[in-house]
Amino acid sequence: MRRIIYLLAITLAMAGGAGIAPEPAYAEKNARFQDQEERRNMLLGTWFGETPPTAGGRIQWIVDRKRDGTYSTQFRIYAPDGRYRNHMETGIWGVSGPVYFSATQGWRQGDQVVGTDTAKARFYDAYEIQTLKSKLFEYRHYVTGNNYRVRKVRNGFTFPK
Repeated sequence: MRRIIYLLAITLAMAGGAGIAPEPAYAEKNARFQDQEERRNMLLGTWFGETPPTAGGRIQWIVDRKRDGTYSTQFRIYAPDGRYRNHMETGIWGVSGPVYFSATQGWRQGDQVVGTDTAKARFYDAYEIQTLKSKLFEYRHYVTGNNYRVRKVRNGFTFPK
């Protein structure tokens, strides 16, 4: 009798799942994943931020986040005398729960993009999402505690004069 029940259970399991590919447990669609997807979609596109002017200068940045999880950030770093230099970084980004994160994979050096040593922790950043609206994103770096605020701008946006 036990053998019959066992064979019946196997037959039903095989017949019930025939032709259906199992979906990984983590791929379950629920409200939490939908919220996460909405937050991620809100961060797509071009955003502009700047630090307040100080006696030591200021920094402006333009970040462009793509749907494929890549980003590029252009920095303009101002010296106290008003002169500036430009710097560009590339990498990957994402959102998980209340965390926005990025991993720098390279930066521009002359006409080339030079890769980072991804074994070094300093190229990975995690931020607490504080405010995320369609045109405003405020976030805090978990390690430094620095707060940042960026606003969404049109594609092709360039640094203000």
